[in-house]
Amino acid sequence: MVDADMLGGLRELYLKQLRERLAALEQAMVEIKLGRADAASYETLQYEVHRLNGTGATYGFPGISVTAERLERHLGSPEREASIVIKLLNSLMKAIVESLNRSPASAPAPGAAAAPPQPQPRGMRAASRPAVLVADDDPAILHLVQQLLSPFTSVECAENGRAALEAMERRRFDLVILDYELSDMSGLDVLLQAGRSDSGMASPVMMLSAMSEPEKVSRLIAAGAQNYLVKPVSPGHLLERVSVQLQRRKKIVMVADDDPLIREILRKRLTQRGHDVVLANNGAQALATARRLHPQAIVLDRQMPRLDGLQFLQELRRQDETRAIPVIMLSARCSSDDIYSGYRDGADVYIAKPFVPDQVIDCCESFLKSAVLGEPANGNENIAYV
Repeated sequence: MVDADMLGGLRELYLKQLRERLAALEQAMVEIKLGRADAASYETLQYEVHRLNGTGATYGFPGISVTAERLERHLGSPEREASIVIKLLNSLMKAIVESLNRSPASAPAPGAAAAPPQPQPRGMRAASRPAVLVADDDPAILHLVQQLLSPFTSVECAENGRAALEAMERRRFDLVILDYELSDMSGLDVLLQAGRSDSGMASPVMMLSAMSEPEKVSRLIAAGAQNYLVKPVSPGHLLERVSVQLQRRKKIVMVADDDPLIREILRKRLTQRGHDVVLANNGAQALATARRLHPQAIVLDRQMPRLDGLQFLQELRRQDETRAIPVIMLSARCSSDDIYSGYRDGADVYIAKPFVPDQVIDCCESFLKSAVLGEPANGNENIAYV
């Protein structure tokens, strides 16, 4: 359910942006009528019209999207004529003026329902909040998606393709919502460059764009996009599609141990249960991987080269983005002092070696289940298996 009060505030902001865009369209109309419009002028106009096409109906103004779509199609046609552009541009400007005159700023957008904000469950782990990157050069879309998803996800915004690629290189996201028409490159360029990256597991991508040409959509899917949503889209439908996509995501478990046999045993067992697994053979590699991929659970050996398990925990808990990732510590050291120091530095579960593999897997799945439900893992925190 979408909060009507929140969407009312976003709608008010959008109406303000409409007034600014109307002024830009009026200036473009003057240049075309006077014969001053060059190729760059038409390109700028097409860019603005494309943004209006994608946002009008989303915010409850279908007339804006309909007229903008007609003008955008003609602007992209080889048979473009100034007289037709003027006619279609006039229709778009009229639709904007009518929307501004008849719509109270506080009116909710379609798909909104009056509902009290939903509190997060008590004790919810910060790590259970999926990380979402939104890449769009239209502030109206960025604000909308950020407000819709912030109650249950951690949202990062990118205003162009380069910023999106830098964010995806820095860390893995549970979902990337990507526009096709960005100011510096296309969404296809972003997908292709991200696919060539060696940063680890790819972030799943859902396209959100007014572009609906079948050939281009097919190329995007072939390049790695997992879903495609056409603008304009109602906030409720967008929220539903994002929620479904996040529920389908695989959970990542990192196994950090300098013993290759232990790594392989746990990798096989976790993979058989349908989880993605990343491996690290020393503490420094494990810390870098955790910061980049943000796994939903970590199985950690206490004694490792380059950075031992306790030092790893101290560094992991020092940063907000990784502080709440649950950690299952494995160790042959199981005295009372050893167990205490493990919990002191941030272990959630302490398991003595030699261990039963299924015991470790069950602990992992308890934490992974809590990440789906938005609840703390029950019965595993601060327990030592010796």
